[in-house]
Amino acid sequence: MIASLVRRARAGDAEAYTELVRRFQDAVFATAYQIVYDYDAARDIAQEAFVRAYESLNSLKDPAAFPGWIIRICRSLATSWLRRPERRWVGLEHVAAEDGDPAATVAARDLVARALATVPEPNRLAVSLLLVDGYTYQEVADFTGVSLSTVKGRIHRARRRIAQEVLTMVEDSLKQEAPDEQFTADTVRAALEKAREAHKQRQELVARAHAEEALEALSKADVSEQERTSLHMEALGLVAGATFFPDKQRCEEAMREMVRLAEQAGDKVVMANWLYSLAVHARNIPRAEQEDMVDRCLAIWREADEKEMIGLALFLRGWRRIEDGRVEEGFRTLGEARAAMQGLPYNCWHGCLDAADDFRTACGGRIDPSRRIKWGAVCCVLRLQGGRLAYLREQGRTLGISHRQARFADGFDLLSWVKWLPYTDPSVGFEEERDTFSCTGNPTHTRLWIETHSADVETPAGAFPGCLLMRATVTESPADTDTDSRQREVNKILCGERYCWLARGVGPVAYRAERGDGIVEHAVLAKWECPEKVEEWVPLVVGTRWEYVPAEPPDDLEALVLRRVTHIADDGTVYLTKTIVGNRL
Repeated sequence: MIASLVRRARAGDAEAYTELVRRFQDAVFATAYQIVYDYDAARDIAQEAFVRAYESLNSLKDPAAFPGWIIRICRSLATSWLRRPERRWVGLEHVAAEDGDPAATVAARDLVARALATVPEPNRLAVSLLLVDGYTYQEVADFTGVSLSTVKGRIHRARRRIAQEVLTMVEDSLKQEAPDEQFTADTVRAALEKAREAHKQRQELVARAHAEEALEALSKADVSEQERTSLHMEALGLVAGATFFPDKQRCEEAMREMVRLAEQAGDKVVMANWLYSLAVHARNIPRAEQEDMVDRCLAIWREADEKEMIGLALFLRGWRRIEDGRVEEGFRTLGEARAAMQGLPYNCWHGCLDAADDFRTACGGRIDPSRRIKWGAVCCVLRLQGGRLAYLREQGRTLGISHRQARFADGFDLLSWVKWLPYTDPSVGFEEERDTFSCTGNPTHTRLWIETHSADVETPAGAFPGCLLMRATVTESPADTDTDSRQREVNKILCGERYCWLARGVGPVAYRAERGDGIVEHAVLAKWECPEKVEEWVPLVVGTRWEYVPAEPPDDLEALVLRRVTHIADDGTVYLTKTIVGNRL
């Protein structure tokens, strides 16, 4: 039975691991306590032991050996805790009033600790396991990895060593302090924290596993309904984020459940936000039904005066109408989006609308969807952080057909990968490595370095001597090497070698990507203007604009990427728009 639970947990069955936690939590707690003599620390150590075990399940050669293995993990953590100089001892001021007489409680705990301390460690572990929750002699033998007769001898000697009246106090105290349903609730929170951290590190498969574990454990947690709903929605949000690319079906299931929970809780705005995500991203929803879902969201947002949400929905609706060939109707909808956000501080969707205006101007007002290769109106949000220009987020709409969209690079494309560009720092010799975005759930790995500040670059916009050269190598995860999936094929676009040349006071003047799928993107600066003269690597001046074209453009293709600084907020937030125009000639 134990082996079966372990195998199911290895395969991603969070319910199976929750059952393992419930089955062995008392034994793990007792193991920790008889080493550290601190109830709160023992609970923390027990919880961490289960987290460590979950992360290392694949290293357990014999699934049936899980009980002894989790005990060994716990003993190692408890021993490490003893070595920590900052370990905490509980005093009278930290004992809750509802525990009765705090002095008596502390005294009883102290007596328990002193009584157990008189017993040798192997005997102490055996008797603690026997008393904490009535484990049988055979179960104690399984936990400790020794024979039944050895266990009986150890417990017999421990009982003789501890006076009967003290033994009774030990038993009562251990049973009162053993993990309860709150332990399961704490395990839920710990799993969510692990999921959040894994998501930050681009470890989406790990994030999903922890979030799913939290969902399974939550059904057994002793929490209020309000807190249960909050934890449930947080876990579902992490599941949706972790599965957006690797598992669309699970992502849609999570979003639908979020809609149901928010509606059940009476939170119309949150419900509308998730319903809109479902309408935009779900597969196999007829266009008419999608439009109805968006109309429902717009009605809720208008009632709640959620102007930015109204603006983003109308922007995307207008852009889709342009895509469908209803060009004038689409631009009228974009006008409605701008009107809806009137009075709001400049935000990312204002930038997207500015990019859409640039798109119409660049096309000369003649927009023929039948000639489209790739179109786009996007806004990047940036901010200075020390000597770097940091990438915060990007929103907008890009439409592309055929593999020829691969030729649409621009000088700022490296920003999407490394999430920053030099402003004044760093300089030549800088190097860093980190995990980066992937469609498979296993992160790609990026190594970035600054190679030189003396490169000379020729572009249609002129010659730029003394350029700073940034290089990046992006590789797939070893976990994906032997897999075959659509997501891995898409990842080939992400992997490969990337180069970005920056000229002082100008910004990126050229970009080249040698992708893992064999396609080369090479963009060069065609036009550039800045209202002021600056010395930094990227000029942050409203009105600065860059136009990029392919270094070797196809004869039958009109291609242009326009970047423009449209707004700089009082807090230093920079809005950099991106307009893409790619038409067949």
